[in-house]
Amino acid sequence: MTVISVPDIAARAKAAFDTAQATLPAGQAADDARNEALSLIRRKLVESEPDVKAANAKDVAAAKEAVSAGKLSPQLLARLDLFVKNKWNDMLEGISSVAALESPLDKCLWAKRLAAPHRESGAGELDLYRLTCPIGVLLCIFEARPEVVVNIATLALKSGNAAILKGGKESTHTSTLLARLVSEALSESKLPADLIQSVESREQVAELLTEDKYVDLVIPRGSNELVRSIQRDARMPVMGHADGLCAAYVHSDAVEESTIKGVVDSKIDYPAACNAVETLLVHRSQLTKLWPALATALLDANVELRCDPESLEALDKVPGIAPRAQQVKVAVPGDFYTEFLDLKLAVKTVSTVQEAIEHINTHGSHHTDAIFCSPLASPSNPTTSAAAVNGHSSTQTQEHEAASQFTRAVSSANVFVNCSTRFADGFRFGLGTEVGISTGKTHARGPVGLEGLVIYKYVARASGSGPHTASSFSDRTRSFAHSALEQEYPAFDLPRPPAQTAPNNAAVNAAPHLTDSLSKSSSEPYLYSQDVHVAGYEPLIPPTLLLHETPLTEEARRTIARGRGEASAVISGKDDRLLVVVGPCSIHSPEEALDYAKRLKDAMPQWPGLVVVMRAYFEKPRTTVGWKGLINDPDINGSFQINRGLKIARQLLIELTSRGVPVACEVLDTISPQYTSDLYSWGAIGARTTESQLHRELVSGLSMPIGFKNGTDGGPQVALDAIRASAQPHAFMGVTAQGLAAIVRTTGNADLHIIHRGGGGKTNYDAAAIRKSADAMSAQGRQPSIMVDCSHGNSQKDHRKQALGVQAICEQLQAGERAITGVMIESNLGEGNQKMPANGDLSSLKRGVSLTDACIDWDTTVKLLQQLNEAVLARRKLSKASS
Repeated sequence: MTVISVPDIAARAKAAFDTAQATLPAGQAADDARNEALSLIRRKLVESEPDVKAANAKDVAAAKEAVSAGKLSPQLLARLDLFVKNKWNDMLEGISSVAALESPLDKCLWAKRLAAPHRESGAGELDLYRLTCPIGVLLCIFEARPEVVVNIATLALKSGNAAILKGGKESTHTSTLLARLVSEALSESKLPADLIQSVESREQVAELLTEDKYVDLVIPRGSNELVRSIQRDARMPVMGHADGLCAAYVHSDAVEESTIKGVVDSKIDYPAACNAVETLLVHRSQLTKLWPALATALLDANVELRCDPESLEALDKVPGIAPRAQQVKVAVPGDFYTEFLDLKLAVKTVSTVQEAIEHINTHGSHHTDAIFCSPLASPSNPTTSAAAVNGHSSTQTQEHEAASQFTRAVSSANVFVNCSTRFADGFRFGLGTEVGISTGKTHARGPVGLEGLVIYKYVARASGSGPHTASSFSDRTRSFAHSALEQEYPAFDLPRPPAQTAPNNAAVNAAPHLTDSLSKSSSEPYLYSQDVHVAGYEPLIPPTLLLHETPLTEEARRTIARGRGEASAVISGKDDRLLVVVGPCSIHSPEEALDYAKRLKDAMPQWPGLVVVMRAYFEKPRTTVGWKGLINDPDINGSFQINRGLKIARQLLIELTSRGVPVACEVLDTISPQYTSDLYSWGAIGARTTESQLHRELVSGLSMPIGFKNGTDGGPQVALDAIRASAQPHAFMGVTAQGLAAIVRTTGNADLHIIHRGGGGKTNYDAAAIRKSADAMSAQGRQPSIMVDCSHGNSQKDHRKQALGVQAICEQLQAGERAITGVMIESNLGEGNQKMPANGDLSSLKRGVSLTDACIDWDTTVKLLQQLNEAVLARRKLSKASS
């Protein structure tokens, strides 16, 4: 094996960076190439998960032996395991999140006109632009946590940089393998494979710290000792990341419940993390009020308290504390300078917020510190005092005073008010992931995401044919304008500077023409506002990334194509079988869905007169509120992990179709089809959305047969109108597979039919209702094609009455009715439905029972499908006899 020298490693990284800068196209095309590389990296990691687990197990086993021998701290062991606390999945999700972020490169931070055109000399405008650009080659050094390899590689690539990675010796097997997998994935991409390099020894790092001709920035993650030694030896800039010596201060007006939960979470959510709280500062007035309850909660969580004399004395008479005396100890001075990385907490009493600030600034590491005080007013309703709402008598000014003083004076990268210190994290900040948390006072502080890995350059553009010389300004031939550019931009492609938004009153005053339209009186104008009711935006994985990571199998392709072809033939009257869409009202458990699919697949040969498609509904319309389906809330706990829901749904659909079971959906959301529509053989538009223009336009471009349900009043006209509209071409606003807004142009969808689902308190599966819709379709020049939904309005919300609908359909089929081409039945493994567990405990759910509409059970399903099959065969026999 060839050994590469350290200078060669650095030179390769620099050459790869220069090559990428010179050869990648500008703008979106370059970002697409980087995103494609990230997708390949994620896919390579997913495919290699067993190998990574094996490598990580070796590191963990060796670390456990080192801990037993006293050669390694237990805290490092906790950071080393890549497959605990969902770290592996979070790492993979971080790749997708970063890919979904807007590129930080080539952004115009500001633009300024230095000089106006000079007619006499022929010189045109002289304009100056500040544009973002990559830093270059990053040397990233970290300890123990192997996932950092992927985090840093992801951010480095997305921000246009190269990176040389060095992990801790404790994670050698895992880190080395991860770095190799990243390089292998890069070799399949449009980016140079040498953009990501790795080294394994401290000696190599020491040599790299002298290679300032190649390495542009060093990012160390680890102990103060590590950071200080690198800062001492490096010839290039160092982005410092000190220990996570974080503090929480409980102010005199702190609210008990939210403070206790916030402090406890800050300590126990992940004690080995650098953003876990290590020091608790308690206002003296709280020693007899909030402190006893807070101490009890911490002790209940197995936290060891190291208290100063005052906080210790305050616990003497607290019930339940005495039996746990071994958990309460007297603090020594060194405790307030210690990053425990364990269930230990130093506690100190302070008299004022200023004393708390002084302690944090002199004892802390400038990482993350929090104050817990009275509730703050909502920014969306700033005129209302949150303190008053919560029963406090303080004014808004008094209420904000401690928080304002704390956030101004604490000299830390992250300063929080009334929330856990654990929020100091790149993923939680919406940065995708992070290369580390910078505690130095450089261009990047706090969690360092993409923005922290770019710098800027100045680009001057001189137009016209005349000269632009400094001497022409010195001799006063020309004069500087130094005016902000807002309307004029260069001829070559440079991004616009961001718009400057004035404060509310200033915005109105600066635009008098707005005052008339935004106010009823000149003395009290209404103030323009935007996104008042939006809590936040989170990156959504681009469809093309998810499709690339979860590709179709060949068997799935065959199943989908067969399902679409057979469904189309049935609804067009070319196939005399009956299309039966059957399955759960909604899927909440992939394992139960696979069980149902296996039974359905095994039973299909019994029904030669049926084309059976399984309901695989992941989105549910709600009349008011409720669980909206697996895509929207896959964990069924209100966490709304939509990216995860999309992935689970797509993986399950691939598994179902790979097993030979075609699937059906309700098209509810107008964006989600880009993620899953390639997997469905048939779809429905629900009664609430049949009238929607958006859904009619969307259907006109879908590649599968679609049924429109009648309106909630039971009448067929809105569905007939929808069929007519969706058969025509349309142009509308939508999104591409890359997740970009686009104008979508469609050709129209001919594979359409109506679904009778009842409504208005009545059923509509009787012969008269069927014949009415059939005649209306014939009048439109369309082949009559009607599916009957035996649930919903046709079952009067009683799942057992679906059998009555099936009976009526069978009678019509046996009489020769050909307008009925399909049936829909809501069916599950078990009968009925069940409520969401009030305590969020999903283990209490009954297996195979619906969380939404009630369903018939499996045995009843088999009986009804057998009846339908026999009725179709009887119709076929009657047709042959009559011909």
